[in-house]
Amino acid sequence: MIGELVRKRWHAGWVVFAMAGFLLVLSACRGDEVAVTSTTAAPVTTTSSLADAAYTPQSGPGTPVVVDYNPTSSDVTALLFLLQHSGVRVDAITIPGTGESHCEPAVANTLGLLAVVGKDGIPVACGSAEPIAGDNDWPDDWRDAADELPGLTLPAGGEPSPLSGPELLVAAVTQSPEPVKLLTLGPLTNVAEALSLDPTLVINLDAVYIMGGAVEADGNVFANQFAEWNIWIDPAGAQAVLDSGAPIVFVPLDATNDVPVTISWVDRLATARSTPAANAVFDLFNASPGVLEGGFYFWDELAAAVLTDHSYVTLADATVSIVQDGPETGWTKPDLDGVPVQVAVGADSFRFERDLLSVLNGGDPLEVVAADPVMVAYFKELEAIGGMLDTTINAWFEENEEAVDVLFDPENADIEQAREIMREFVEVVMEALRQVHALTGELDPPAELADAHHAYRAMVEAVLSLESEILAELEAAGPDDSLNVFETELSAAFDDLETACFDLQSMASERGINVDLACSGE
Repeated sequence: MIGELVRKRWHAGWVVFAMAGFLLVLSACRGDEVAVTSTTAAPVTTTSSLADAAYTPQSGPGTPVVVDYNPTSSDVTALLFLLQHSGVRVDAITIPGTGESHCEPAVANTLGLLAVVGKDGIPVACGSAEPIAGDNDWPDDWRDAADELPGLTLPAGGEPSPLSGPELLVAAVTQSPEPVKLLTLGPLTNVAEALSLDPTLVINLDAVYIMGGAVEADGNVFANQFAEWNIWIDPAGAQAVLDSGAPIVFVPLDATNDVPVTISWVDRLATARSTPAANAVFDLFNASPGVLEGGFYFWDELAAAVLTDHSYVTLADATVSIVQDGPETGWTKPDLDGVPVQVAVGADSFRFERDLLSVLNGGDPLEVVAADPVMVAYFKELEAIGGMLDTTINAWFEENEEAVDVLFDPENADIEQAREIMREFVEVVMEALRQVHALTGELDPPAELADAHHAYRAMVEAVLSLESEILAELEAAGPDDSLNVFETELSAAFDDLETACFDLQSMASERGINVDLACSGE
């Protein structure tokens, strides 16, 4: 697992993660064990009759949107982004009971979030806890965390809608005077059941934006390498939505893999949060160690942004179907006989990150200004240097794939082998950074970028200055050594380097210059 993650991403967080993996090897030599528990979540459902309860259509400026989501850190941030966006009016929020959070806490947390941002009038309802077919479910500890929303202390909100999730979805779409954009950020159970209640609701759907699926990218579920969680939980529900005839835009892992949550973005949020929405997102992220340690992406946030503006991603036409059973269950599979959809296949990560921060703070997406040719030339040279660094590190992992696999094998207890491969890894990283330092020293940055340029080079120097100490620590490491000093110092140095790189990347984005400085190392 660790070896696979390290192979896919070399950036600061994953370099440190690779070093942390070395600690696991040393722990294995002591016979340490990691316990894994698994329990089954209890389903919760809420239902009512559409005929017995009223829905009052929302009014006001902005494109009408219905959000079908389940509160986790990513879903909550996506919802808050839309609630803050001046071009959007959220008319209703529905929660699939098949999502990570159980209905009762999900509804309560959502009503509390609405109270925090002053949007108490938006109706909220939950749907069935059972998928349309099958019995796939989330890990129990994931559901516990989603129920809790760690880091947030939410006020009591208003009352939930007397409607069920599917009923509310039907009412909000069919009673809207304008076509509705539907954003789905969880399993598609509610949407499938709403279509069963009233198939004609597709007439008033502008489009369905689905955060889900992995088309050409690898999946992320434990059960197979093809599926993404939202689709895997309820493949039959997903296929029913595809078959509805509604226009569909998938924002799958193919695109969200381009937008990892970075420590530098969270740091920028920490110093630039001026609204209750931005504060809530920071508190949520800051209390979620997994978010800050890497491996998390702006899954739902990107889908929400795409709903507001397609240009955040590259869209491609495709025909797909959802595999219902077998070893590929849940795959959003390219299929010539499938349903025509649009699929996001890449993302403008830095423009997206910039606008996510701006909108959460109550502003609008920032205008992209015409690029200065001198700055374009500078950033293109910097991009080439970053690409060289990225290529060098990834080439090392490819050449040493077998050794890395052995290193992170839980049964491997060869300390000398672990020490040797990690020593080589450190030396390759440092040599690549020496080249970066030399090449950036030859650049002549425009005056307004000089401070940021020199700060970046200073952070490269800071990492390089640790080489001797790191190698010495590594040489002395044994089964009982924690390497805490080594790990802490390396982590801090790479965090600062990544932040300096992202500062330059943001400056490029603000000036309408589309480059990838490989700050996160794709």
